[in-house]
Amino acid sequence: MVVDMIQNATVTLRVIEKVDDRPSNHDKTRQSVHDTVVSVNLNYVSAQTSIQDFGISNSKMINIRTLIPLPDFDFVIVDGLKYTLYASQSVVDRRNLTLVEVDA
Repeated sequence: MVVDMIQNATVTLRVIEKVDDRPSNHDKTRQSVHDTVVSVNLNYVSAQTSIQDFGISNSKMINIRTLIPLPDFDFVIVDGLKYTLYASQSVVDRRNLTLVEVDA
């Protein structure tokens, strides 16, 4: 089985924070968006692998591998698509994140 890995792929880690406005605004809250762009190794998970490893038939999963610590995030944007964290594994300095597409 050949796995195509995209090395040095650029992804965006997005954090959405709710910021409370002044009390004079009648409890209206607004969202503050913070983006962090990082370079990671990326590969797409096949439907067969997702069934074998996770027991779900979802072909819209990706793996991100990195040696650097990543900041906290709400979701990841890859090629304009949103992904959320499904599974995470850390071994020494290596970090492996499995992400699933939000609208999948």
